[in-house]
Amino acid sequence: MNRFLTTVGVVAWATAVSAAPIPKDPPPKADPDKLAKAAAQELFAAMKKKDVDAVMKLLDAPFWLARGEVADKETLEGMIRKGVERGNDATAVTFEIAGVYTASKFGEEEVLGVLRKRPKPDDLQLLAKRIGPDGRVVVMRATDGGKRDERAALFVRVKDGVAKIVGSLD
Repeated sequence: MNRFLTTVGVVAWATAVSAAPIPKDPPPKADPDKLAKAAAQELFAAMKKKDVDAVMKLLDAPFWLARGEVADKETLEGMIRKGVERGNDATAVTFEIAGVYTASKFGEEEVLGVLRKRPKPDDLQLLAKRIGPDGRVVVMRATDGGKRDERAALFVRVKDGVAKIVGSLD
């Protein structure tokens, strides 16, 4: 009888242990460069389609611009809608990614040198803080058949696997 109870006890214990969930490895951390680049490419596609709603899903406020900060998404959306209504047309523009950088790398001379405008040092510090440690700066090139060849920067916050554009310098 003792042997029977011991056997039942061991079987019950083994069943309970084997039924316990196996701890899973945490999911791999998303690559901030890829997330930032994808957000920029989605923005370009939405701009070409003049899809303000799709653009707004990629942006977050406060939104930094060299001429001043936009405090809320409603104001930002109004600005974008006005731009589309005024005829700011991106359908003929070709966008390409010229580089993806961390905030500290973006602040280096060789990267800043490709831009027409440069953010002030205080603005660079603010943007670095706003995009966070996983945030990226996407430098893009926009051309439209020889009429325009410009570079701009998009400041992308990457947090919890989600990329949101929180500033732009053109």
